[in-house]
Amino acid sequence: MNKIDEFLNNFESKYTVYTYRNILKQYFDYLQTDPEEYFNNGNDYEKDVQQYAQRLKNRPPKTFGVHLTGIKMFLMENKVELPQLFWRKLIRRKKGTRSVIEDDVPTLQQLKAILTHGGAKERAFYLTLASSGMRIGEACKIKVNDVDFKAVPTRISIRAEYTKTGNKRYVFISNEATEVLREWLKQRSEYLERAVRKSNIPGQSKSTNDPRVFPFSPPIARSMWNRMIEDAGYTETDKTPTSKKRYRIHPHSLRKMFRSKMPKELGIDITEALMGHEGYLTDVYRRYTLEELAETYMKGMHLVSIFEAQPDLTGVHDAMNQLTTENKGLQKQLNDLRMELLEVKLKQVQELQRKENHL
Repeated sequence: MNKIDEFLNNFESKYTVYTYRNILKQYFDYLQTDPEEYFNNGNDYEKDVQQYAQRLKNRPPKTFGVHLTGIKMFLMENKVELPQLFWRKLIRRKKGTRSVIEDDVPTLQQLKAILTHGGAKERAFYLTLASSGMRIGEACKIKVNDVDFKAVPTRISIRAEYTKTGNKRYVFISNEATEVLREWLKQRSEYLERAVRKSNIPGQSKSTNDPRVFPFSPPIARSMWNRMIEDAGYTETDKTPTSKKRYRIHPHSLRKMFRSKMPKELGIDITEALMGHEGYLTDVYRRYTLEELAETYMKGMHLVSIFEAQPDLTGVHDAMNQLTTENKGLQKQLNDLRMELLEVKLKQVQELQRKENHL
């Protein structure tokens, strides 16, 4: 086994393996060096990394950081540990740490229009994502027996081996997602049979015994999304010069939507824990039982329900408040007018009494 394959054996995520393999290929192609001989030739490792970092100077900050991380870990795997100060200086050269890709958080109306162009498979998958906040890679790993339809709302166990952080957690899905998911599971066996008949790629053959709820890979899921996006007409792409063509509304947008909406009812801590953000998980599970989390989720479920969405009341509350204020003003004017009329009437009565007394 070569050095790169030995290094990549440390990772379970196919996406991580794919990313780091490409990074190392680019690195050694740039150096015009065989990775098998690289550590035997007395190379100046700091100089090599600096030169490669210079080549990446026009790449987005996040891409820049991922490349350096991959190279750093590969060097460490081969007992080359460069000073932390060296790596920090390289990172500081690149302003910013976040992705520069522009994307949109979709509205519920947009998602409804998009999902209308999908079948049970597409709707089940993306309603599950939208209402749970889970990552697309996690959704492609959950098994049928991870789903508890008896729980209210439906609860899914995200096993530690599915997650990015290696921490187990539970998520909930909406009632509408549950309904469509049940329908998809009725069609799942037929889908697998068709997939097995079509599969002829050596080493990648499918099995009708695949235990996953959604027996397809993240790239297949993204291609499903792109077809729906194109049919729905939401084809505006990111305009960042250094990025590849990508629609502004994409699968990760659903996770962003969950993060933007759910804190209104669930609060930040529970929302972040449901999404699998490591800093919140332990504290939330210590403070709340699963039953309490389920009850809290139910309060916010309408915020991430697409086809059962509440009417868009944007501006309605402000208008009602304005009408209430105007009504109070009119009521005050009416009361003032009544007082004025009473005063006039009282003066008239007093005047009549005065005249009668003079007679």
